Amino acid sequence: MVNDQLNNLFRLITACTSRPVWLVGGAVRELLTGHQPVDLDLAIDGSGLAYGAARRLNAIRHRC
Repeated sequence: MVNDQLNNLFRLITACTSRPVWLVGGAVRELLTGHQPVDLDLAIDGSGLAYGAARRLNAIRHRC
């Protein structure tokens, strides 16, 4: 169930970006030990601040 939800989340994210997105942090450990993650930490390549600003502008224009 959790893996299906994560797969759906990553499909949504990749539909809105051409950059790779990685699941990092405690959620990885929780999934590997069979526990349900409490929160998700995502990482992208490059500057997160610049990317976030660009995504907001793009979302306003295109509503991905």
